[in-house]
Formats: sequence, C-alpha cells, structure tokens
Amino acid sequence: MPLSTTLQRGLAAGAMLAAFGAGAAQAQSQCGASYRIQPGDTLYQVSQQCRVALSRIMQLNPSLGNPRDIEVGTRLSLVAGEGDQAAPAPQPRSEYRVREGDTFYSIAQTLGVSLLELIQENDEVNPFSMAVGDILDVPGAAPGASVSISPRYGPPDARVTVEAANLRPADYVTVGVGRRASEWEALRDVRVGEDGRITAEVGIPDWADPGDKLIYVVDTDRGMTLKSDVFTLREEQPAFVRYEGRVTEGAECPVLETPDGDSYALTSSSIPFTTGEYVEVRGTRAEMAYCMAGMTTLDVTGIEEVTPPDDMRGGEGLTLEGRIREGTECATLVTPDGDRYALTSESMSFTPGEYVEIEGRTSDISYCMEGQSTVSVNALREVSPPARDRDPARAGGQALTRAYVTGDWTAKGGDCRRPDFSVNTVPGGGLSVETALGGAPRTGRVLLGEAPALRFDPPGLTMPLETRGPDGLAVLAPAGGGTARLGDERIEGDGVVFLRCG
Repeated sequence: MPLSTTLQRGLAAGAMLAAFGAGAAQAQSQCGASYRIQPGDTLYQVSQQCRVALSRIMQLNPSLGNPRDIEVGTRLSLVAGEGDQAAPAPQPRSEYRVREGDTFYSIAQTLGVSLLELIQENDEVNPFSMAVGDILDVPGAAPGASVSISPRYGPPDARVTVEAANLRPADYVTVGVGRRASEWEALRDVRVGEDGRITAEVGIPDWADPGDKLIYVVDTDRGMTLKSDVFTLREEQPAFVRYEGRVTEGAECPVLETPDGDSYALTSSSIPFTTGEYVEVRGTRAEMAYCMAGMTTLDVTGIEEVTPPDDMRGGEGLTLEGRIREGTECATLVTPDGDRYALTSESMSFTPGEYVEIEGRTSDISYCMEGQSTVSVNALREVSPPARDRDPARAGGQALTRAYVTGDWTAKGGDCRRPDFSVNTVPGGGLSVETALGGAPRTGRVLLGEAPALRFDPPGLTMPLETRGPDGLAVLAPAGGGTARLGDERIEGDGVVFLRCG
C-alpha cells in the first residue's frame, strides 16, 4: 500500500534530522565508518541501507574493481579519513523549483538522487520551512548529457564505439543494448572520466538477427538512461566499393559513368537516382540483377552529390530534371529526390510549377546562390514528371489527402507492431500525429495543402512531407535546417521514407 503523505513527510524529516545531527554527510553514515559485504549484498543495497550515495562509495573505495562482482567479506569505507581528498570537484548544476506538496524526500525521488546528496547540495536551505517557488540545486546534474555511436550499421562481427558526454565524473555507468531502449541487456560497466566522458567499444549481441535495429544505452545510477541512434545490423557483405561519376539513363536501370569511361548499372531499394547529377556512390557489387546489361551492377547503400572535375563541368554536360519553384532571388529547380538548384539564364524565363529537363553548366559564383549550387541554363524543355512526383495535377502524381496520410507509418525495414508515427483525425476535421520526438511521446499537427508538413508546437518544428509512390510518405529534414528524431528514425538530409502499415 502506498505511504500516506504524512508518513512520507515524517520519514523524510527523520532522515533529515539524522543527517543534520551528524554535522556533515561525509563524516557519518548509518552503518558507521565502514561496512563489510555480506552474502546477497549489492552495492546499491549497501548505499540505500547506509544512506551513502553510490558515487561516494566508489570515490572512497577506488580499488574496488567491478562494482557488480564484489567478494563477500570485502570492507567498504563509508567515511573519508582526515586528509582524504576524495570529495569530487564542483560540477555544473541545474535547478529545481519547489512545488505544492514537495518534501526533500519526494524531490530526491523525483530527481533520482539520494536524500543525503540533496541535503548536502542545499545545506543553506531549511528543509522544514520550504516555500513553493524556492530554488534547490540538483546534485551532480549534467545538463546536455548525450550518447553517440559509430558506425551506424554493420555485420554481426562489427565493433561499435559508444561515446557519452556530460556525465558526472567518477560515476560508474552501464553500457547496454537492446531492440528497444526500454528492453536492454548490460554489456559492460565503465567509469566516467574526470571530463565527464566515456568511450567504450562493444560488440553485437548473439541474439540479434540481420535487419534488426539496435539501440545502445548508457545507464547511470541516478535514474537516467541515455539512448543512441539506431544501429542497423546487416548480413555479412562483400567489401564496400566507392565510385564517382555522372548518372545517366540506362536501358532498364540508371547508369553511373565514371570520368575514366567505366559504366555501372545502379540499383537500390530506397535511393532515387537523378539523371544528370554528378555523384559519389557507395555500395557493393551485386552478383545478379535484372538490369545486368553487360556491365557490373552496384547495389547502392549511399549516395552524395559531389563537385565534378573541371573537364566534366562545362558546356552542356550537366542535365537535370525537376520542378521549377520560386526562390529568394532566382528561380530554383527541385529534383524528385529533394535537391535544389538556383537557375540563371540571359535568354530564357522560368515558369514556377513546370516540370522540366534543363541542360547547362554549374556556375562557380552567383548573386542568387542558394541550394546546392547555381546552374547557368543553356536549354530547357518541359517533360513528364515521374510517378513519385507529388503534384496531383501531373500524370502519375499522388495527392497528399486526408485519406492518404491517415494511418500508421513505419520506416522501410521497420516493424508495423511499433509504427514510427500514426496520423489520426480529430474533432473539427483536423489531423494529429502521434509519435516520439527526440525519444519523448509527442502530439503534433498534420498540415496539408500547398506545403504539407508535420508540425510540432512547441518547439516550433516543421518537417515537410512528400509522397513516394502509392504507399510511401517521405518526411524531410526540418525546415530551416538541422535534424530531428521521429520515432526510431533520425530525419536529416533528404529525409526518411516511411511505408503505410496494413
């Protein structure tokens, strides 16, 4: 049965009186100056029983070793001796504003710190006369704590480097992994450096299957679990290759023509190819492909537009297609995969809304520079747009209607049992989106019309939407630049394509 508020306050007051009567937390513990490990003990149980913070125990016992494997009979120091310099250096602190009904005990539980740590950090505050609105310092707070991994994908024998920053120095943290951030297994324990950072190399768990999306976590003893970006587990694959050249049309598949005259057929289940672009592609050689036309086929896993060599930039060597849009100072061309080019010409005008093919050259400099580069156009002709083009007035286009966007959506390769986001109707005729934004549950709005987008207020985040085929929906990088975490996917660059569930 839950403790009553009165009883909780009584327990909290009793604990605080004991702490203040001792003079200072580091000079006294409820177990005396030391404690000997008994069968079944864990370090956490000792910290709770003796009312000494875990970090304090680790600081007073630097030779302890693995805190999860302590021998019975080991003597733990719980009080610093004279001249002991184990006290940690001051760390950046955040604040907590007292609310109605708060006690020191309830605040410590909320913040995930021990009661004695909270008392120590606020020794100038009378715990029996706190007022609503009073500001308390949070012990050992680490604003901006974060975790990252590299690489982001790999085979079962890959090694993953986990890095975290802005942790509390000298703490012990656990690095783990799971298919979900809420369901993970421990891999190893790491002690945080004096700079508040850790770096740990870990492997892929035996239970993981190719195609799994894994989340690496860094778990602290202060109630904070940080999660990484997604690591995608892939089958063992041949060595990756990297080529650059210009994309041209092929008989059945796009073709990459390199500067030295080699040609490669290109395939991908998720990457569109724009004829005329000069790109660098990364991938593997496919053993067989339906578009094998007397040339090697590349299964492309990554593509990036790069600057072509001088002998491939001039004249009419640049051919692009896309839809004309208005720009800040010049018209722009938006390709089917979202790239933007500023357009200039001394002899022709550009009509917003037309889907065209242009021929020209890249300008080294232009007053209207925006997008990826500026193209000086030599020739222009209107052509039919591809089926994935989002303008419903064009052949093969797909309108972003209420019926189209309503439902559950998951990224390619994802699990429809856990969709990345769901679009639902709301009273009054609007549409809402339910998702996790940056790892926290959020509700936003779905905007249709001339500028379809997902909108979240706050933080004033807008992510444009485009269709991709009859059942695909592309969520593009936030307007104004930057990245965002939507469900289990990081939205950046050309965005992420999501598929309809059901």
